[in-house]
Amino acid sequence: MDGEDTAVTVPLVVAETAVWVVIHTDNEGELGNIIGQTWVPAGINREVVVRIDAAQITPTLYAVLHVDAGTLQEGEPGGTDVPSSATAPSFAPPL
Repeated sequence: MDGEDTAVTVPLVVAETAVWVVIHTDNEGELGNIIGQTWVPAGINREVVVRIDAAQITPTLYAVLHVDAGTLQEGEPGGTDVPSSATAPSFAPPL
């Protein structure tokens, strides 16, 4: 986590299709609020920087891939951009 820029860096994202890297807070061991997201294309993506809302940071954060199923490059988590089965909430490792 980079406190100066209020961002997290995900070292590697491998995706079969375009996805959103969505950062969630921790809510007693479960996924909490979404505090940041960034779009990445299909393929191998290194050092993915996701800007986050510093006011909502919890000691544990989760990175979850959401399939870009709606309008391309328009974030719609909770709508058409649903979590990828590869990073279902029960499998999302903490950052």
